[in-house]
Amino acid sequence: MTTQFENRSKKPGSCCSIVVTFNPNIETLLNLVRRIDEGTDLVLIDNNSANLNEFRLSVESLPRCKLFFCRETNLGLASALNIGIKWCIECGYKFTFLFDQDSRLEELFFDNMVEAYLEIEREQEQKIAALGPRIINPKNFKRTRFKSFDRVFGANDQSIGKQNTYFHADFIITSGSLLRLEYLSDIGLMKESYFIDNVDLEWCFRARKLGFKVIGTDSAHLLHAIGEKTNSFLVSSGIIFHHTPDRIYYSSRNRVHLWLVDYAPVGWKVRDIFRFVLKTVFLLVFSRERIAYGRNILKGLRAVKEIK
Repeated sequence: MTTQFENRSKKPGSCCSIVVTFNPNIETLLNLVRRIDEGTDLVLIDNNSANLNEFRLSVESLPRCKLFFCRETNLGLASALNIGIKWCIECGYKFTFLFDQDSRLEELFFDNMVEAYLEIEREQEQKIAALGPRIINPKNFKRTRFKSFDRVFGANDQSIGKQNTYFHADFIITSGSLLRLEYLSDIGLMKESYFIDNVDLEWCFRARKLGFKVIGTDSAHLLHAIGEKTNSFLVSSGIIFHHTPDRIYYSSRNRVHLWLVDYAPVGWKVRDIFRFVLKTVFLLVFSRERIAYGRNILKGLRAVKEIK
């Protein structure tokens, strides 16, 4: 049975953060939500975590926890985000931050992000759908570049204006992103049929096709690792991301679906087809779980037509 804790005792501020959980590391999650509680209101959507009782009361007791929504089944990241986003819109928030359960925030993250958004909005005089922080890999402290796909190669960290603080981006990752909620009436919500992988790509591509801007900034940093841990050079160098055999089903299915839509940039499609071929060969040749990977890749390719 779906259960929820809701606290509307105080008038909402301008910002609310949404965290989606599924079997989280308790210490990492609590560090995140406590930091959020210092900067914005908080909504947590849980996708039927086995360890729910180990963190639920700690989160609900936070002064700025406004909603704790527990789902009886895991219906995916996109669906969970949409629950939080709809609730924030209903309550009248202006902005929402989206977070994965394993992200870590630097000091003054929220102040710096909101200030950066308002500054670049004034400077550009354009509708900015989303602003993303600079992502730092906590394992090696490598900075993830903001990518543009107007060219097939070499279109990363293209700065905007005189200062090297803001960057063009065709997409930003979900975690740490700041969304202006009023624009979602035109852009739409997250694509729930994607379940988990490429949800951020699809939404950002859709927003840009409609004329909205997606911007990256160095004004705020987020520590976040993309993909699961592995010792592969291809993964550590950022050429491909490592996922489990179960996740490879969604990543294969969703990326091929994105190849087929007209609002995904051609430059991204060319890059991603190359990356998918390289990743598939790597998994089928070198992985000990090659049979499971191969089976789920094929299953994902067959399921592309089922995406709505």
